[in-house]
Amino acid sequence: MIQYTLTSTSQSLIIPYTKFLTVISKSTNSNKDNKNCDCQKPETCPMDRNCNVESIIYQAEVTSQTTRETYTGLCDTPFKLRYRNHTSSFHNERYRNATELSKHVWNLKDQNIHYNIKWHKIKQARSYSNVSKQCNLCLGEKYFILSKPEMPSLNNQNKLTNCKCRAADILGNFVEKLSLN
Repeated sequence: MIQYTLTSTSQSLIIPYTKFLTVISKSTNSNKDNKNCDCQKPETCPMDRNCNVESIIYQAEVTSQTTRETYTGLCDTPFKLRYRNHTSSFHNERYRNATELSKHVWNLKDQNIHYNIKWHKIKQARSYSNVSKQCNLCLGEKYFILSKPEMPSLNNQNKLTNCKCRAADILGNFVEKLSLN
């Protein structure tokens, strides 16, 4: 059996280091717990402390004293980025017609009607895959818009377009090939 003993010098070096590792470990674990939300004020997170989730189909519920309307959308990026684009369209009149949701919000604002918007994640799905040539994210959004008319009261069924995720993937591949040349 081999036994080790530490000198006082060795102990003085090791003990602070192990305390340092413990502190690092605790801070890393707390960051892992918060990776889904990095809002400065987590209690105001639009997606209930899950704003960094990607590849989701979401619903915005707009309520006023007289109406309740819903909008279904998708984002391949973190939801927080999509949320910022929506809020920008609510505040910048230049983007008032960007989405059916922004049109509705501006209509309420024009009538001086107070409104509240709540955001919900409906489903998480994979975006476009080069292997399957399919985008479950876009298909899922279309499914909810067409099959569950009570969910997206603001969405225009005539404006269902081709997969934007596929276009982004193709554009990304094209840019990548250009940069290799």
